[in-house]
Parts: sequence; C-alpha cells; structure tokens
Amino acid sequence: IEIGDLVLVVNSVTFPAGDDFNQPDDGKKFVAVDLSITNNTDSAQAVSSMLQMNLKDATGQGYSIDLTALVATGGTSPDGELAPGETIRGQVGYQVPVDVQGLVFVFDGDIFGSGKVFVNIPSE
Repeated sequence: IEIGDLVLVVNSVTFPAGDDFNQPDDGKKFVAVDLSITNNTDSAQAVSSMLQMNLKDATGQGYSIDLTALVATGGTSPDGELAPGETIRGQVGYQVPVDVQGLVFVFDGDIFGSGKVFVNIPSE
C-alpha cells in the first residue's frame, strides 16, 4: 500500500498464545501484525509504531500497542529513521477482547501529510 512516499506491506497477522511470562489478560488475546515499510524518497523518513499504528474494532474502539504482546511475537517493532530506499520490517502487538469483531489495522501517515491507511485483519 503506498501512502505518501512510503510503501507499507502487511506480511502476516498472527494471534500468539504467549509464553510462561507473557500472557494476555483474562478475556483478552494477542494480535500481532508483521509489516514492512519502505522509504521511497530521497531523504530520511521517521517511523513510529507508537504514534502511527493502532487497531480499531467494528465499534470504533481503538487499541494501542501492547508491549507484552510485542514480546510474545518474538520480534521487534518497525521503528526508527529510514534512509532513502531503506526497508524496515517488524511486528506490532496488541491486546484485544477475545470476542472482538471487525479488526482493522490503522497506519496514520499524517506526520508525512499523507492521511491514513486501513487494513482489515482476518479473524482468528
């Protein structure tokens, strides 16, 4: 998906179970979005998962990144400064109610003046 001078690719969506130390709260589950972001400009671009990425459900309820869910993915978040032509790949993790419906991943490119991108998340 092109948004401004960036290209966003959602590689996969998983629902990690967690481990002995990282479990979702009662009545919740983890959702992990694996994505790649490429800078198609001639100048460096900053990407922030905390500022630019969240989930929404069918009711419009928003969910911020959850650090416990990120640890459960076993990866790292796609944050930092991208050089011209550089691609970064990482995971963003969320904790949502187990019965949530209509999840959508939202990438807010507003800091680039580009608007928002919405990607439907498949059910588990």
